[in-house]
Amino acid sequence: MFERECRKGFRFAFEELSPRRRRMYCRRLMIVAALIAAVVSVGCLKSIDKECNMELETLPEKAYSAAAPAVPIEPEYLLYDIPLSEELQRFTYERCLEWDVDPVMVYAIIQTESNYQPDLISDTGDYGLMQINGGNMDYLMDSLGITNILNNEQNIEAGIFWLWGIRQNCTDPNAVLMVYNLGGVAARERMEAGQESTWYSRKVLRTMDEIRERRVEI
Repeated sequence: MFERECRKGFRFAFEELSPRRRRMYCRRLMIVAALIAAVVSVGCLKSIDKECNMELETLPEKAYSAAAPAVPIEPEYLLYDIPLSEELQRFTYERCLEWDVDPVMVYAIIQTESNYQPDLISDTGDYGLMQINGGNMDYLMDSLGITNILNNEQNIEAGIFWLWGIRQNCTDPNAVLMVYNLGGVAARERMEAGQESTWYSRKVLRTMDEIRERRVEI
């Protein structure tokens, strides 16, 4: 009875307060309740930890050092049974990885253009494995520092760089190969006329399939 009367009196006293004071007392009560809940939670957690012995075990030093390899891992590459040395194929793969070009397309272009003859010079002034046109030498020298277009590595790097440049404007393999073979202006004219491929682009794509079948297990 006394408790009920006390609660009743407290309610009436609270209702007589101004709205501002009511909000203030409510906030204080909420803070006190939150503190009590936090204290109770901490006590419960300590009790659980003591009963269950849930302690984290420190990892040994070797577990941390094993996460980072001592020597850098070399990227894997595929080797093919073609008339290019393993060193030159590795070089080609690494440059293609750098310029985001398919190395099998590079090998197929080499086979189609020069049949792997590094010293070949055509009647139209095209040089080496990938038959780089001599008219582009100044640009390649400025862009890549090419000094000897008949050097196998420099020739392949020039061809990969050229393919990368073409791929900035077109990604369809037939279109890329048409531009590589005909040049940008002539290839664009044919594509605008509705031509989607040429004998050259189809031949290189067939050669790519043939080379993929000649993969060597390393």
